[in-house]
Amino acid sequence: RSPHGFLGGLLLRASCHDVAVERFFADFVQCDVGPWRALTVSDFPLRRLLTKRQQEGLESNGIRWIQSDRTQRATIRPCEAHPNWPRELLSSRTAKTYARREKKLAAIGTLEHRLVFSDGISDSVIDSFLKLEHTNFRKDAGTSLMSHDSHVRFFREMVDSLRARNGVFFSELVSDGRVIASTCNLVSGTSGFAFKLGWDPDFADYSPGVQNELALVAAMQAELSHLEHMDSGAAQGSFMERLWPDRDELVEGVFTCDRLAHWTARAIRSVADVRNRWRRGLG
Repeated sequence: RSPHGFLGGLLLRASCHDVAVERFFADFVQCDVGPWRALTVSDFPLRRLLTKRQQEGLESNGIRWIQSDRTQRATIRPCEAHPNWPRELLSSRTAKTYARREKKLAAIGTLEHRLVFSDGISDSVIDSFLKLEHTNFRKDAGTSLMSHDSHVRFFREMVDSLRARNGVFFSELVSDGRVIASTCNLVSGTSGFAFKLGWDPDFADYSPGVQNELALVAAMQAELSHLEHMDSGAAQGSFMERLWPDRDELVEGVFTCDRLAHWTARAIRSVADVRNRWRRGLG
């Protein structure tokens, strides 16, 4: 898993998925990496990447899966979304709150939401996104893209490569020509992936980040109906769970291919389970 990734595991072309999985683990069994032969993965969509038959095949070759954690990730099917979803998915009280904030924001100046694709992704779109993503708490935590020059170069190169083949789009909320919220989203095949977001703290009272997400969902049917699935990239328990109704199960664990690694991984998991139960007991 990369520093700016929200999924772990294998990224495979659909047309050679099964062959690639089998070859990967065949090579994994044969690799000579010393006494510890294990592969740790996190945020791994196990059921979507490994079929039951493949898991059974791995076990027959001595590869075992030891799961240590499981989380839920908010997802959505843009091809099924419709403009009224934001109001229908939120509670009546919450929907009214954001509607009032949107009305107040529109009173300040002309309010516009726009999706920016391929050739429309200019340097100014990228610059606005980077500044907004850096402005929030991520700057202080040192996790924003602009906290590291190499990460900014990576992002610009990534966007430049993907926009040439419609593999990236931005969702922007604009007030009087000023971008006050922006999200970067990636596309692979018929799947989308929310990458990063940012919003202008000068407009915090109007929840510009949430307003941008609400507008994005409302626009999905018209603009993103070619996508069958979209991953929010959000942590479990985030606001996105109220807005994106579907869920993917992500797991964390270890693939082991020898007895020493297997029993060591099981022992580590047992210790972690005891520790977690003890902490819950203290709580």
